[in-house]
Amino acid sequence: MLAPLGACDLKPAPKEQPGAPAPGSAAPAPAAPAVPVAPALPPDAAPPTPDAFDVTQPCLDASARIAEILIKEAKDPGARAALEQDRTKIIRRAAEGCTRDRWPDTAIACFNKAETVAAMEVCGKDLKAP
Repeated sequence: MLAPLGACDLKPAPKEQPGAPAPGSAAPAPAAPAVPVAPALPPDAAPPTPDAFDVTQPCLDASARIAEILIKEAKDPGARAALEQDRTKIIRRAAEGCTRDRWPDTAIACFNKAETVAAMEVCGKDLKAP
């Protein structure tokens, strides 16, 4: 019984060449498509807000007034410069809150007429906390 086994040539199977199909198999599967990569943001750019939404024009107008008063009343030049640099963020956040929370027309009108931070605090006394 052992004689037939001894007659066999026991060599390892040949190694597959990269990209070549194995004998008796189908062609290799195509490579997966490249995943697109978003361009890098500049270091000083804020990342996009995933929950950003459209705001109403009255809220945008009142929010611009809020930012204007905050900047105008800032006593420290450094604080004023920081607020000025963040003006767009201040306006956007206030306008989103106003739109989302459905500020009453009376509150919006109050913010538009306000001349001081103290007056704005009176305007916002009945609004929902953020």
